Amino acid sequence: MGSADDGLDDTERVSYLSSYMESTLNAIRNGANVRGYLVWAFMDVFELLSGYQSRYGLYRVDFADGSRPRQARLSARWYSGFLKHNRTTALLETNARVTTTVSS
Repeated sequence: MGSADDGLDDTERVSYLSSYMESTLNAIRNGANVRGYLVWAFMDVFELLSGYQSRYGLYRVDFADGSRPRQARLSARWYSGFLKHNRTTALLETNARVTTTVSS
């Protein structure tokens, strides 16, 4: 499950990523041989069945602009904090509504 929205304040995606990371860390603690994790997708892309309508990226792409400017969504900033600090409490001072706690 993921989230396909066009907004920058994608709290649902943050909750999904946090839950997934929590489950992954629990699996590692229980002996699972986890080698990595890949977020789909890093930025909005063309989807075969829905074109540019579905927006799954951590970064929003403005496809109407020929230079394709990108903006970081809340989930991009959250995921960056998670990777830098190895915990999901490294959320965002810009959005205190999203609070989860998972430690490695």
